[in-house]
Amino acid sequence: MKRWQTLTGIKVPISVNVSEQQLEVANFAKLVADTLVATGLDAEYLQLEITESGIMKSVDKNISLFNILRIMGVKIALDDFGTGYSSLSYIQRLPIDTLKIDKSFMDEIVKKNEKSLIIGDIISIAHRLNMKIVAEGVETDVQLQYLRKHACDYIQGYLFSKPLDEQTMEAMIMQQKNKA
Repeated sequence: MKRWQTLTGIKVPISVNVSEQQLEVANFAKLVADTLVATGLDAEYLQLEITESGIMKSVDKNISLFNILRIMGVKIALDDFGTGYSSLSYIQRLPIDTLKIDKSFMDEIVKKNEKSLIIGDIISIAHRLNMKIVAEGVETDVQLQYLRKHACDYIQGYLFSKPLDEQTMEAMIMQQKNKA
């Protein structure tokens, strides 16, 4: 990401998935700090994505760790929200910046049933808690329009692009830079 930022002059963040096992590593915050120094990436452009189950294994320890990371400038995202322990009481306690709504909720939008209503409520609650929202697994225009209507901050999914390898992504970035 730092290389792409230097190459293009565009400062975009990168999200990195962190496993439960990685959270258990002694001095995880130091490992992140050392990696930022080694790569030259500013902490504000790094977001760590952790699943609900990963956080809930050691809630109090992880809250302390996330607070340290956030002081460093690193952003924290709760990934796959809605698939496990979803509780408003712990969401309020967690020092997270972004809530990523699991793809299974996107499937409900297309069905247009009562369950689809909850997505708008999740977005609203997250915004009240000063969190950004990412909708995962967006595949249809119907989903996109619903999410726009409910002020979803970010959208990811096959509607925009399948996952890309490094070379393809870099070529796409350079193509966009050359158009500008």
